[in-house]
Amino acid sequence: MTCPGPEQAAAYADGRLDASDAARFLEHCSECDECRRILAMLSLPREAVGVPADVEARAIAAVRRALGDRDRSSTRPIRRVAPPRRPQSSPVGFLIAAALLAGFVGLVLMAKQPAVRVPEAKELAQNDSAPAAVEPPRRVVIPAARELPPPEPRREPVEVPKPVAPKVEEAKIEPPAESVVRETPRADEPKPEEPQKGVGQTVVSRALSEIQITDITGALSVQRKGAKTKERPTGVVRLNEGDVLSADKSASFRVAGLHPMVISDNTSLSIAYVAQDQAPWVRLHSGEALVDSTGPARWVVTDGQITVAVKPARARFAAARGDARLSLSSLSEPLYVQPDGGQVHAINPGQELQVGRAAADVKPLEAGVAAKKIAAFEAARPRQRTIFYTSCDPLDAKREHFFLKEGGWWKGEGLIAREQADRSASASIAPNPRFAWRGTLVLRFRVLTNCKSVETQMRVDERKYTLWKVVVLDRVKPREQWSTVEIPLEIPAAPQLNWSFRRDDGGNMLTVTPEDKFDWIRFIARPSEAFGDQKPWVLIDDIQVVEKD
Repeated sequence: MTCPGPEQAAAYADGRLDASDAARFLEHCSECDECRRILAMLSLPREAVGVPADVEARAIAAVRRALGDRDRSSTRPIRRVAPPRRPQSSPVGFLIAAALLAGFVGLVLMAKQPAVRVPEAKELAQNDSAPAAVEPPRRVVIPAARELPPPEPRREPVEVPKPVAPKVEEAKIEPPAESVVRETPRADEPKPEEPQKGVGQTVVSRALSEIQITDITGALSVQRKGAKTKERPTGVVRLNEGDVLSADKSASFRVAGLHPMVISDNTSLSIAYVAQDQAPWVRLHSGEALVDSTGPARWVVTDGQITVAVKPARARFAAARGDARLSLSSLSEPLYVQPDGGQVHAINPGQELQVGRAAADVKPLEAGVAAKKIAAFEAARPRQRTIFYTSCDPLDAKREHFFLKEGGWWKGEGLIAREQADRSASASIAPNPRFAWRGTLVLRFRVLTNCKSVETQMRVDERKYTLWKVVVLDRVKPREQWSTVEIPLEIPAAPQLNWSFRRDDGGNMLTVTPEDKFDWIRFIARPSEAFGDQKPWVLIDDIQVVEKD
């Protein structure tokens, strides 16, 4: 029988043949292996192929072109002879049906096999040129229905790890160690005590702030941090940790207006305040300092490497710096001190604590040493005590040492008076806290004015009276320099030192008592005292009230 050709197979695969032509083509395929292979190749479902649609289309088109070229190049002409029609009851129909059923079963089995790769056109051309192997005839019948069950997902091969043989290390042969036999201690036998190691003194970091010293006595100098020259302080000075106080000979002052401190010859130290310990902080650079703690106050003493905290006590003590050691001695009462990182030590009068980097020892003082220290303190201690002090500087507005009543700040230099309705200039402050009247008090202040005199007033609100006094300045013309004024608050017999008074009720008799507390201090410059036709003005600073011994 003449083969109908690949075009007929393609038409059948695409469903373009009628029933009669399809029956004749299938009958031919049951006897022709070549047409059966072509039909099976063209009828493979896309899901079974497992390649992209565009690749599959190009491959099928290439197969068709290759098969068409081969048929055209054949020398034997192709003749298509239509077979005679047979009645439907012919036994051939039963054979075709049986072949269709067998082909359907074969396709189901093929769908379960791994996907078949579709060869490219070049591979087909090469296969055509080679002699085809003779295969036994197979009957493959393609069913009319093209839908097939989906193929099973492809499983990737799992690599089985190869067993790894364990490494066998060669045993190291070590020389035999000498056997040590230790005796087991008996139950009643005490164990030997190990020697105690010295406790190292650890310096605790502390936050330091400014502190104020008053009542300076003697030749004391201050080297400010960052300054090139020294200054000679008088009255009241504020110091920080970087400022260094020094004296060639003994000098003294009060710390925070309360505690007298005497520094010996050729001594230098720094002083500040520790908020952490609520205590004054003293660093000795050289020499010795003697302190009289007038109240139960704490102290922190250091030499820069060793720090000792003095527990609250009302006593006199001395602190000195030696070679890598800091010593503290008690002069009047027992002291309890604790080096940073160490234990608390008790120092009785006549004893001295010597603290090093790794040890602290309490030793007795040599005979007469404590008496010499006390005598040196009494000879150089301050002879006055500050009751009230304030610097009329804008920075003092935050200290609350006083309340400003009249006047205003002048370029950070002091308190300048304001002009009043009578053309006078007036400045006043309210001390905080108030201080009481005593005959041993002295009022000090610095003044800069264009007037020949300044009137000073002190007011007691409870008793409704005001003390006042006119202070004549030693000048014949206005000069740009400050003058220091000191006025005793006592009422002596000398008329030039007497204070005048004014009572609110107009009385001419006044009785003062130690309970009278002053509410404000006022400074007035009158127009009649100004030089020339100038308006009066006055600048006030460093107001201080001290009590002499």
